[in-house]
Amino acid sequence: MGSFPELLFYLKKVTNSDLCGDVASKCLEPPPPMKTIQVPVSTLEALIDSLDAAINVCYKVDSRSEDTELSYPYATGYSRSAMLRVQEELKLLTV
Repeated sequence: MGSFPELLFYLKKVTNSDLCGDVASKCLEPPPPMKTIQVPVSTLEALIDSLDAAINVCYKVDSRSEDTELSYPYATGYSRSAMLRVQEELKLLTV
């Protein structure tokens, strides 16, 4: 397979079964149905608000300020804490 036309010929010969091997039929099966859960809108709003607050803390960082709440370490800790809270809430929803 040295030339470009030979490569094109080879690529045209590749079929679905060539790509999937012995499990060609699996390639054509639809995926299993997605699991769903019901979540109160108020819960989603609280999660979004928590993340919004963390994003705003990050945007307000000012490395020239002496205010602790405007520092990178504060923003890092605040954001980490918010993400962990959201993660825990989401885990509780899936139980």
